[in-house]
Amino acid sequence: MPRSTTEREDSAQRLLNLLFALSSACVPLSTEEIVSDSDIGYGSGQRASDERKFRRDRDELARHGVIIAEVRPEGTPENEEARWAIDRARTFAAGGIITADDADVLLHAIDDYLSVPGTPLRRPLAGVCRKLVRACNDASRACPNGAGGATSGHPANEADGKGCREAEQMVDAVWGALMLRHKLPIAYRDAAGGETRRTVAVYGLFSHDGNTYFTGLDDLTGSVRTFRVDRIERAWRPRGAYRIPEDFDVREWLFLPFDFSDDSPILARFSLPDSTPRDEAIAIGHGRGTLSHDGGGRWQWQVEVRDVAAAAAFALARARSGMRPEEPPELVETWTSMIEQVVSAHEDR
Repeated sequence: MPRSTTEREDSAQRLLNLLFALSSACVPLSTEEIVSDSDIGYGSGQRASDERKFRRDRDELARHGVIIAEVRPEGTPENEEARWAIDRARTFAAGGIITADDADVLLHAIDDYLSVPGTPLRRPLAGVCRKLVRACNDASRACPNGAGGATSGHPANEADGKGCREAEQMVDAVWGALMLRHKLPIAYRDAAGGETRRTVAVYGLFSHDGNTYFTGLDDLTGSVRTFRVDRIERAWRPRGAYRIPEDFDVREWLFLPFDFSDDSPILARFSLPDSTPRDEAIAIGHGRGTLSHDGGGRWQWQVEVRDVAAAAAFALARARSGMRPEEPPELVETWTSMIEQVVSAHEDR
């Protein structure tokens, strides 16, 4: 008997929920954890019926190239409950969907994207890159900037590999929630080690100093906050639609070296030579603050800073490019003092 539209919709939603639950889990999930989870679409109270649904769902996902495999480490007792995970090594698109030419085009696109510093999707895209390399049948090709990881020929440390896989899964979970525009429930561990349960409407992702961050509306504080992905202990299925405010710009949340202080922010002004391309001037500050031309041959960049010494060092590191601090006086004095210290140290040699 053909299934009703409602049954097909329920089945499709359950498949998506199952796929997300397994993708975002840091460890394989037991049969009990899966078939008793009403958020996924099981948990009817009829264990045998839910197990049959789970078996059919595994078969259906396999038809679409997603392999859910039983994970049973060597030495596991036969009577111990089965655990399940996505077999990422065997999960591919069906053969013939992506041609070698398509794969080569995609590789070039990924190369261009990974050439931009700070992309939060470096690790996931590196995995795609490796699969596309195989599709091109060219083992000598590798992603730039060391993105390929294991393609270097040196096996990664097993513990590091586990950490990378967990980080990738959490990035996938956050990215998936953002794409779906569904709020993401998470267990989050802060810098002090405290753990909280909260739900975040993800507005954007970015990377800083090798860490991936996401910004969004946090239900626990009722405000827009920024979180580190590697501090997520667990993510649950996204639920509850939301809209990203039209005036939200993730660039306003990107970190700069002078952001890390408990001091109150002050407005600082820097200048750059007129010869500096506008796009480059904007990129220096990650699009933060305001940029204007003073008509006298200099760009003027105004931005809030919390750490004056770090702001002075930021300008000093770009002094050869013509960056100069203009105000407040405290910033200019700190910058001048740093130059004097460098000159004095050089003269003492």
